[in-house]
Amino acid sequence: MGGWFDFAIADELHQLAGDTAQGNGLGVLARAAKRLIALTGTLMGGYADDLFNIFYRMEPRTMADEGFAYGGQGRRDFQQQYGVLETIEKVRDTDNACSRATKKTIHVLKKPGASPLLFGKFLMNTTAFLSLEDIADNLPRYDEKRALGRDGRGTRQGLRRTRRGHQGRDAGASGQQELDE
Repeated sequence: MGGWFDFAIADELHQLAGDTAQGNGLGVLARAAKRLIALTGTLMGGYADDLFNIFYRMEPRTMADEGFAYGGQGRRDFQQQYGVLETIEKVRDTDNACSRATKKTIHVLKKPGASPLLFGKFLMNTTAFLSLEDIADNLPRYDEKRALGRDGRGTRQGLRRTRRGHQGRDAGASGQQELDE
């Protein structure tokens, strides 16, 4: 089925990073299209292994060539190579009272962070990083208005005022019912 579509577009890519039906659907879509355009404003959640499934779905050959197997062990190996791990080793003297051997407890914790090598290895040839200023210089003005009182009272009245301010837009029947109750 490869090449069935010329292009496939996936928005909010970071939400497709998990081992879910939607994430697996992204992998199928990527294999069915000649080119995949993936969009996100949040590439990763702070940990290197957040990118593991995304890279495996979009660049499976590269991931396999780098020696990463798909699944839990490959993800751990990826985090070890490109992420930040903290090893905590505890040695208790009381546990060693009747023996000459030391008793250790070792915990390895995943910490936030990712190696800059990820960019060069996986992103440089396939990724464009854009900001709004890069694609539009005359964007309409964006304003936020506070609909509620400073003390938090008047929630129902504030919501009604907000809704009246947006008359003509489709607010949905359920929104009207909630406000009138």
